[in-house]
Amino acid sequence: MRSRSSAMSDKRQLHSASSKCGVAPLISFEQARRFRQRLTLYSADHTCLLYIYRDQLPIPSLPISLFYQLTSPPHSISQYQNPMSSTNPPATMAFIRPFKPSDTEACKHICIATLPPTLLSAPDSVRSLAPYLWTLPFTTLSPETCLVLDDGTGLAVGYCIGCPSVYTLTTHYPTYLTTVLTPSIPAPKQLTTLAPFLLPDGAVNAEHLVQKAWRADWLIMEDAEALGGQWKGMMHVDILEGWQGKGFGRGLVEGFLGRVKESGEDFGKGVYLGVSPENLKVVGFYERLGWRVWEREGAEGVTMVIDL
Repeated sequence: MRSRSSAMSDKRQLHSASSKCGVAPLISFEQARRFRQRLTLYSADHTCLLYIYRDQLPIPSLPISLFYQLTSPPHSISQYQNPMSSTNPPATMAFIRPFKPSDTEACKHICIATLPPTLLSAPDSVRSLAPYLWTLPFTTLSPETCLVLDDGTGLAVGYCIGCPSVYTLTTHYPTYLTTVLTPSIPAPKQLTTLAPFLLPDGAVNAEHLVQKAWRADWLIMEDAEALGGQWKGMMHVDILEGWQGKGFGRGLVEGFLGRVKESGEDFGKGVYLGVSPENLKVVGFYERLGWRVWEREGAEGVTMVIDL
């Protein structure tokens, strides 16, 4: 427990720094004492400090002349002004951790924000379906293998999700239909014939997406069966743009593969993933991590596999 003298010292520093910087305290000292984590803010010449507690972010009233410092050199506090921005806070604070149910909304946002152009340009009513196909089945049915990139404040800004075995996932898919899909997306009129992905005018067909969400064989098993059931694990990686190119992708993939190995499930030869024909630039990234392209005649996009 903090001593009374230490608390009074903090109080004097808070008000002294506020006075020197020409700004009023952003929070009361009594309010601030309840929070354990704090940011240490410095003026441009690094001589004047001010405590700002993490729970009080963002801080729109703080002058840009102030900088914040944790363990790295100071950065502009303006980076913190939009907590959902892909540039908040600096990458030095980010770390990879297991998925938690509280990450669900952030993961839905990541899925939509990283969609390929054809889907990203679709109406909101269509884009909003995407997480129910490519994110939530895995975070719901195989959360123990899912990882997120935490920006350092608890916000997920990327993820690596999937499962050790799509066969096991498909077996449990009715649970996903009951607990997640039914309350959110009504069943389509028919589940016998898969509607085309694109309508005659070139727009994305929402019915196609809903049908796939409701049938695990259409959504998940097509690629697995094309691979002859040899690679049973499945993986998706999505990272918000401002966090790409910083080495987090490698860490997420390696962490996920490690969890698959430790899962105790039969993953066959290893794991596979699909690459959209609109995102073929990532093929080289996966090849550098040991993945290889599995040639499939007539397939749209690319299927890649890795042996474990």
